Amino acid sequence: MICWTVWWSQNLKLARKPFLLPMQVVDFARSYLSAFTAQVSVVGRARSSHQVPWTPPPPGCIKVNFNGVVLDGGTALGLGIVVRDTRGICLSWVSRRLAKRGSAEMAEAYAARESMRLACCFNWCTVIVEGDCNSLIQKLSAPQQDLSEVGPLVLVIHSFIPLMSFVSFSFVRRSGNSVADFLAKHTLNLEGNYAFLPPSLNTVMSGDLAT
Repeated sequence: MICWTVWWSQNLKLARKPFLLPMQVVDFARSYLSAFTAQVSVVGRARSSHQVPWTPPPPGCIKVNFNGVVLDGGTALGLGIVVRDTRGICLSWVSRRLAKRGSAEMAEAYAARESMRLACCFNWCTVIVEGDCNSLIQKLSAPQQDLSEVGPLVLVIHSFIPLMSFVSFSFVRRSGNSVADFLAKHTLNLEGNYAFLPPSLNTVMSGDLAT
């Protein structure tokens, strides 16, 4: 983890982008490792019921959860995004319907693209992008070019990375991504981009926090 962060910081430095200082690299890596260890512990406790709660990002980082679904018999795609800080406070959420046809993975890729665009729009530089589509997370984390149908979107998503100090793509079970899933499936009732939480969304968000 530290080696990867050092490598990424050096690339940013060479590109004359904002980069992490050596002690910041160590501190962030330690925080990230601590948060990851805590999440693994939560997964272990929840394994018997297969319910994995959402876990907060380490200090100084935000987490963007995304989800994409196919709607209306394949004639539309629903995108759901929720952004939270280390205290679990919602910073922004997105619920959007696209009049596009595509696979479930394509819907997820559009949601991931919007997640990165949102992060750049708000100048969030240290970000964990988390989703429940394992195949897409693997493609986003791979260094080589993706040649599948979502390849062009993966390329666009990667184009946002140099604009940030740190980005990590993380897989989580659906139970730990319930708010983004809710937003993606309820685009007719909640379509928009807001920080204000309606009662229905606030209830869902309260239910997926790690206890």
